[in-house]
Amino acid sequence: MYRPIAYALFLFGFVAFAQAQIMVPNYSFETNPGCPTGPCEWQRATSWNNVNMLTGCGGYGTPDYFHTCGAGFSHLPYNGYLTCNPHTGNAVIGFLTWSGSLSPNFRELVSTQLTSAMVVGQSYTVSFWICNAYTPYYGGGSNHVGLDFSTTPLVQGGGISNVVSLVPEYEIPGVFFSHDWVNYTFNITATQAWRYITFGNFYNDAATTATLFYAPAAYFRCYYFIDDVVIQPSVVLPLKLDRPVVSLADQGSMVSWTAREEQGVVRYEVERSLFADKDFEIVAQTDAVGQGEYALGDQGLTAPGIYYYRIRATDANGQSIWSETATFDFQPNYPLLGAVYPNPAGGQQAPRLRVWLPRGGAVALSVYDLQGRQLDGTSVTGLAGQNEWTIPVSRLAAGAYVLRLQSIDGSASVRFVVE
Repeated sequence: MYRPIAYALFLFGFVAFAQAQIMVPNYSFETNPGCPTGPCEWQRATSWNNVNMLTGCGGYGTPDYFHTCGAGFSHLPYNGYLTCNPHTGNAVIGFLTWSGSLSPNFRELVSTQLTSAMVVGQSYTVSFWICNAYTPYYGGGSNHVGLDFSTTPLVQGGGISNVVSLVPEYEIPGVFFSHDWVNYTFNITATQAWRYITFGNFYNDAATTATLFYAPAAYFRCYYFIDDVVIQPSVVLPLKLDRPVVSLADQGSMVSWTAREEQGVVRYEVERSLFADKDFEIVAQTDAVGQGEYALGDQGLTAPGIYYYRIRATDANGQSIWSETATFDFQPNYPLLGAVYPNPAGGQQAPRLRVWLPRGGAVALSVYDLQGRQLDGTSVTGLAGQNEWTIPVSRLAAGAYVLRLQSIDGSASVRFVVE
């Protein structure tokens, strides 16, 4: 939802930003005065705060700080309750947007003060990564996952029902739930000298839709992790990029494009998404610039369907521009491997593998070490379309391995790690 006084749109085309002007302190949550030791320790993330400023796990909203150096519940990537690999670095922060099992209108809000006030009339690029990770405890997703901008700190009561009622400048559209990290990037023009940003749900339960996506779940709650929160002034670069051309290639796609006026460009990146205007991720890149004509392959496609591609060009000052978006209808005739999850594997969660097959039939799964020696193997019967199988790892020592799939239509492999 957007206020009439501001505008927001997903970033594509020729918009750029300067890496040196990130306005969010501790934007990746890496800085802390000490490792977290359990839940509710939001104060460990330097410069970030719980809007009600209350610490400890009481009858009020208290976000959680997670770090690879943390103990118990706060440890990453796996702590017995959840599996979450940070998008980058070693830390994330988590918060609830809805919790029917706790109390009505229970809310957790995460906020920080920007390094400087936003300038009225200036356009800014805002970017953040969000996910629900993997957990058998919290299996829900909600709508109204929002980001509010304010000139002064928000005020949240310390009671059990602690909604801060307002209309935020930006919301993720609809009900959001994803095991994997998803990026949201948009432009907004400052209508006030905003100095604070706050994540959370600013609506009561009656106005919130909560959906259970992962069952069985011990608690029906909507819990989110965020990482890499970036706000920067938007600028424009002179580089001109043509719309990329995408074609079918072995084990994926080939993305080709033409660039002009490349002075100062140091890197090109190919970005791909399931949507035309959001959630783009980098799938290939090159530092060999100045050629005018380029082509890079994407071997990370895990299912047939419509995909969207764009090119990002970055100069030596960290400024970037994007090409227009190209549409690609991927219809392969060979098997596709999805991600092994959780990865690293270990603990009480047996890793699983997602596989897409063009035809049903016998499938051989073999596990190899990095020296190419086969250590284990099994045969399964696959169906045309999506399949999901458990990978036996109980006999494997800690280390890195390669899982190879062989079907009547070809082979594919993926690397995974056992803790």
